[in-house]
Amino acid sequence: MVVNNTKLKLMEIGFSENEAKAYMALLLENPSTAYDIAKRSAVPTSKIYEVLAKLSEKGAVFEIDDKEKCRYVPLPPDELITNHKNRLEGTLAELREGLNELKSNADLSFMRTIRDYGNLLDKARQIIEDARETVLLSV
Repeated sequence: MVVNNTKLKLMEIGFSENEAKAYMALLLENPSTAYDIAKRSAVPTSKIYEVLAKLSEKGAVFEIDDKEKCRYVPLPPDELITNHKNRLEGTLAELREGLNELKSNADLSFMRTIRDYGNLLDKARQIIEDARETVLLSV
């Protein structure tokens, strides 16, 4: 269950299924050859070099030249999370700035109907965080 949940969380932050499986397999035993990673992760050997190249582009995996074979090591999980968080925060800051430049200056008041429970919780959190003193709720 933990492995499946971790794989899904990696996929939520932009890893493909094969990338997530390869990264997790590499965390279990490293340094490893591409063949060993493919075997442990169940990623087809015909795809493993492509998967490792994409992980390398994302900075999640590094190639080390061993005298005998090329081996791979993973970026430690804490660094992976920190790097992803920093990139995401930078992207979101730029997005906020760009979207605010497009936004109309008209002050619109309107009633919203939120049907999705997750969106409802997000909006409730935002309202509570933005409140200066009290929140009045009518249901």
